[in-house]
Amino acid sequence: MTSERSRDLLTAIAAEVADVADGVEALSGLLNRLISGDGVVDRADALRQAQAVDGLAQRCRALGDVAAGVAGGRDLDALLDAAPLADLADRLRASGTREPRCDHRPDVRPTPGDLHLFD
Repeated sequence: MTSERSRDLLTAIAAEVADVADGVEALSGLLNRLISGDGVVDRADALRQAQAVDGLAQRCRALGDVAAGVAGGRDLDALLDAAPLADLADRLRASGTREPRCDHRPDVRPTPGDLHLFD
């Protein structure tokens, strides 16, 4: 991997880690409200924020796997192809030379709403 691509990858990983940290900080407000017992916690909002913990953990694991793979000399493109989170892989890949593996459009943000994993 070239030093320029390494620098771009590290910049992308740093941005992902900062975004995960923002998510964790957002959860601290929920925890403070729950611990204080003031009863001003919207149940639906609390459940949504609690479920976000799983997404944050998945991103952390995927970032760790990519970083460990690169440190171990594995091919970055192969690592990103194997990454379980396609949107994360696409964001990391965006600094490289390959196109995203899906029709991801970074200029289009997903609309907020409910995520139904199982019906």
